[in-house]
Amino acid sequence: MNVKLRLTMLFSASLAVVCAMLGLVFTSAAGADSGSTSPVVPLNTSCVVTTLITLAPTGDAVVSSSLTEPCAFASGSTTTETYSGSPIESKTAPSDGLITLNAAAKDDPLLSIDGGSFLPAIFGVNTVVATGVNPAGGTNTATFLIDIVQGSLSNANSGSSSSGGGSGTLTGTNTGKSTGTVGLAFTGANLAALIAAALFMLLLGASVVIYARRKAMAQQLEYAVSHPDQQRPLAISDMPDTNWEMKNIW
Repeated sequence: MNVKLRLTMLFSASLAVVCAMLGLVFTSAAGADSGSTSPVVPLNTSCVVTTLITLAPTGDAVVSSSLTEPCAFASGSTTTETYSGSPIESKTAPSDGLITLNAAAKDDPLLSIDGGSFLPAIFGVNTVVATGVNPAGGTNTATFLIDIVQGSLSNANSGSSSSGGGSGTLTGTNTGKSTGTVGLAFTGANLAALIAAALFMLLLGASVVIYARRKAMAQQLEYAVSHPDQQRPLAISDMPDTNWEMKNIW
């Protein structure tokens, strides 16, 4: 076998080994990435909205106010409202995710939420909290602060009255914070791409080896025919592979 043929076979074998090693690296990387990805933690959000309800100094008039919170719940999700730590009602978030709370107060003081029974309240800040999920899947908390004050007699004697008005004053801001590290999910599509690349490299290496062996055998036969005086006994590896079943696969 001449030097050129030996170099060709050595180069082909080296290329096949490199391709195989790259394929194994891709496969190992795919397995490691698929097993070490961190879960995606959704953001938790919260907001605060306040309103002032001023009761008449005398009488039992009911004063109402309406508050809409600015941090959205997931559309169609169920929210739970609590007053002084006790559940009072549940409601479904509308399409925009912003729920509205209707508060009514009267002297004593007493407070009613969304048309419910009047409950004991205090002069000062009364707290209603609505909890549920936000569109990202995290927890959403909307706090409604209802400040009830007693009107003065001077305003009553002058004929003027003060009330909570038609809507509460919005001071809420979205203060959502991440409660975990957000990572990119390693999907099945990524894993399939890496496995396909590994298989391609392995097949490429195998095809290079088969091509080099066929070419080497052909050159050996050609050399034997053109140099009959230098023929040597043929080894089994030198025999043509005409009966190989997969000879037409390429």
